[in-house]
Amino acid sequence: MRKPEFVYVTYIETTPEKLWEALTDADFTERYWFGARLKSDWKVGSSFEMLRGDGTVSDAGKVVEYDRPRRLAYTFVNISDKYKNDRPALATFVLEPFGKLVKLQEAENQIIIEYEVYAQRPNDSDLLMPAIEVHAAKLGRVPRLVAADAGFYSAKNEAAAKAKGVKRVCIPNRGSKSAARKREHKKRWFRDGQRWRTGCEGRISVSKRRHGLQRCRYRGDDGMRRWVGLGVIADNLINIGRAIAAHPAT
Repeated sequence: MRKPEFVYVTYIETTPEKLWEALTDADFTERYWFGARLKSDWKVGSSFEMLRGDGTVSDAGKVVEYDRPRRLAYTFVNISDKYKNDRPALATFVLEPFGKLVKLQEAENQIIIEYEVYAQRPNDSDLLMPAIEVHAAKLGRVPRLVAADAGFYSAKNEAAAKAKGVKRVCIPNRGSKSAARKREHKKRWFRDGQRWRTGCEGRISVSKRRHGLQRCRYRGDDGMRRWVGLGVIADNLINIGRAIAAHPAT
C-alpha cells in the first residue's frame, strides 16, 4: 500500500461501531456528506460509488480493506471527463479508541440502574444480554422494550432477548435488506423506541456536563469508577426528585 500524502487525526465522541456506521451507511452519509450516498457491499475488491442526490455517480473506486470496526480503505476518482483518467486516490480510515468506555444503563424516569467503566472497549453486541439480566435482577422483571443503536444488533441477541421475555426489541439491523425488516423499522413502536434511545444519549451528554464527567479528577482505575459513580448518584438524586414531584403521594 502506498505511503499516505496527508494524515488527519480527529477525536470524535462516539463508539467505534457508531463511527463505522457513519462511514458506511448510505442514510447516514447522505445527512453529513453534503447529500452524497455511498454505495457498496463493502467486500474487499467490490466496487465503491458516491452518488449525488439525483442518483448519478460522482466518484467511483474499489474497496481495499474492510475490518469492522477498525479499518476501512477504498480508492476513488471523480468520473467527470476532466478527472476520470487521473490516478485514483486512496482513503484509509483507522478507528482507534481513546480513553475509557463508560456504560450507563437507564430505566424509566431517566434513572440509571447500572454503570460500568471498561479498561478495554468491548463490542456493543456483547453488552446487550448482560444489560437485560442486570435489569431483571435489580427490578424483578425483564424490560418490556429494549432500545439500542445498531452496534448492539445481532440475530443471536434478538432471539435471546425475546426468549428472556422482552416483548419489543428495538435495535436496527442495518445489514438486512428484507422488506419485512424495513417495515418493522417503520412501525410506530420501533420509531418511538429509537426516539427514546436518542433521548438517552442526549441525557448522557447533559449528565457529563452537569457532573463534570468529561474529565476524571481522581487517579487510577478505581478513581475513575468512583468519579463516575458519584456522578451517577448525583444524577439519580435529581431525577428521583423530579419523578416524586411529578407524582405526589395522595
